[in-house]
Amino acid sequence: MRQIRHDADVITIYEYEEAERLLHDLAERYEEDITIERRGQRKRKIAFYNYPCAFDIETTTVAPGQLDYDPGPDAAPVAFPYLFQWCIYGRVIMVRTMEHALDVFRWIAEAFGTDATTKLVIFDHNLGYEWAFFRDLWDVVPDECFALDKHHPVTVMLKSGLMIRDSYKMTNMSLQTLTKDWSKKWKKEPELMDYYKLRTPYDELDDETLLYSALDVLSLSDAMRPFLRARGEEIWTRCPTSTSFIRQRLKQRVGVGEHHRTAEQKRYMSLIHGMEMDAERFTLLQELARGGNTHANRHIIGQELEDLCHFDITSSYPAQMVCYDEYPLGEFVDLEDIEIDELLAVSEDYCTMCRICLIDPALRRDIDVTVPYIATAICSSISGRAHYSDNGRYIDGAHQLVISVFGVELPIIIEQYDFSDIIILKAYAAPKGYLPDIIRTFILDLYKDKTELKGIEGMEVEYALAKTYINGVYGMSYTNPIRQSYEFIDGDILPEEPKDLEEELQRFQRSTSYFLPYAWGAMTACLGRVYLQKMIDCVGSSFVYADTDSVFAIDCDKSSAAIRALEKDLTERQRQCGLQIVYNDRKGRPQELGSISEEPRVEKFKTFGAKKYVTVEDGVLHCTIAGVPKKTGAKVIGTIDRFELGLNFAGTDTGKLTIWYNPDDGIVLHDSQGRPIRVRANAAMLPCNYLLGISEDFRSCLWYENVSSRWDYEILPE
Repeated sequence: MRQIRHDADVITIYEYEEAERLLHDLAERYEEDITIERRGQRKRKIAFYNYPCAFDIETTTVAPGQLDYDPGPDAAPVAFPYLFQWCIYGRVIMVRTMEHALDVFRWIAEAFGTDATTKLVIFDHNLGYEWAFFRDLWDVVPDECFALDKHHPVTVMLKSGLMIRDSYKMTNMSLQTLTKDWSKKWKKEPELMDYYKLRTPYDELDDETLLYSALDVLSLSDAMRPFLRARGEEIWTRCPTSTSFIRQRLKQRVGVGEHHRTAEQKRYMSLIHGMEMDAERFTLLQELARGGNTHANRHIIGQELEDLCHFDITSSYPAQMVCYDEYPLGEFVDLEDIEIDELLAVSEDYCTMCRICLIDPALRRDIDVTVPYIATAICSSISGRAHYSDNGRYIDGAHQLVISVFGVELPIIIEQYDFSDIIILKAYAAPKGYLPDIIRTFILDLYKDKTELKGIEGMEVEYALAKTYINGVYGMSYTNPIRQSYEFIDGDILPEEPKDLEEELQRFQRSTSYFLPYAWGAMTACLGRVYLQKMIDCVGSSFVYADTDSVFAIDCDKSSAAIRALEKDLTERQRQCGLQIVYNDRKGRPQELGSISEEPRVEKFKTFGAKKYVTVEDGVLHCTIAGVPKKTGAKVIGTIDRFELGLNFAGTDTGKLTIWYNPDDGIVLHDSQGRPIRVRANAAMLPCNYLLGISEDFRSCLWYENVSSRWDYEILPE
């Protein structure tokens, strides 16, 4: 037993020798702390202990050449745990070896009497990592486990009755953010520990390391109950991921599972069941799946610009879902033998989706197209000749290009591209209109709370939930319902055999999981892109950069006037939606859903493409680079003139890691005193550098278009 002081508190750490006795004492003290839940189709009774326990491990990664590890050239590093920690009913247990850790798991189950009908929930923040070390050692119930992919289990049910749940997937927050927002007593300490220091199970650990590790499980355990109760849930919640909470709430709103539905709920369920799709229609819908529009004007790549204006759409996706009448509201009917002019006419009155083939497509040169609309990644095929693209956006070179789009996107493509012909390969049309009011008022209730509660003392939790939920509605609606499933087999998480799409669709559409058509999520993303394109076109050649719901531009007076004129037209249409979309904030200022706000001016700006830019605002450098933390990235860059291709971001600065998932190869290492360390299945992690560069295709585009004369194509860094 060790005691460590933390501020005014003393944390007692129980070691292997005291753990079994402690667990039996706790089980005896809390034997009545149980809630009965009914689970499964047969509604069998399951008893859950009411305390959110926590588990974590600390590991060391060993590179070739360390600890007599000499596997040969090009071998992967390996890893092993040197510390295991639990928080069980507020008590911290720590052990040093895998054998002792397995004993503790067994003692927990034995002491609390867990089994098939009595469960104790243990949260693990990033369960996928611990799974890599325990996958061959935990005895699981395969049918009660759930995984998102082969490396990311979300729930692992042990045959002993212990339920291990991934709190990271459930909260979508880092442990530091989660505990800062939701823990009442304990907080995760900032990163004090040197993760790259080589430690073994034999090494004596100092108080700082033990404190850091203890706070990880104490703070996680402390945070989970408030986090869940704020969402109307308990630790045995059926919501395994962060989007599950908003999904559950909306299901209740529309009457899923209700025996006595309101008239509005009945109309809603009747509507969505009239929208059921077959495999052919659903396949086309999957083909046109695309997210937000993020792109930089290729003509200003690498240039340091000054005095930029920045425009942002207020709650863009919720605005599309509430204010626009372009959503399919019935069955998609096949449009046979239709020409492009006819399809455009039909798209005026119906929601259409189509698969088209462009013959000899090329970006128009008589107008300045700063953001080519066709993303090569979603094209079914591009054939005929070598083509080139603007950072993933098609420009020229192909003979045939096949792409699937909604009808509202066709005018953008026709406006931007020349072609010798458009062939309609497949097209469907459905009645269109506003989403049902039961959905729109649900979104507006969240927007109202988000607007009115911001900054109100004592309402921080309600505001945070409204903000989280309103951002989650779109994500929930655009989650593909027919995804790869995984099964747990002998310590591996393996993809299940592909199933017949038609059968899977019919099964899904007749289940309680079907309450929000996938087509609505796809249309929301589409309308977001169309809205953003209007802003891009509005500022014309002054356009600099766009990201989903915002635009940067130069010539600020001209650009601002153009945006205000556009906003006037758009808001007039949005206000015709038949619902209140304006609410006042705490200072009485009106905040209109879908309005365009002008952010403070940007002093300097520089970009090398999507998700690669820096700004200077109020004299402070800000960095947005995918995979690089904003604060550390800005610190590494220092000044805007240092932001150039070839700039190296060290992994030790950014936290960017390479992970190797290794099987149990029977490796035995030895420390400096010759003591053995058994290496089992593991996940080894080492920092990796990030080199600021651009793709070969993009380099070719910049050279071909001669938009950056200060660079020689041959020497552009990759």
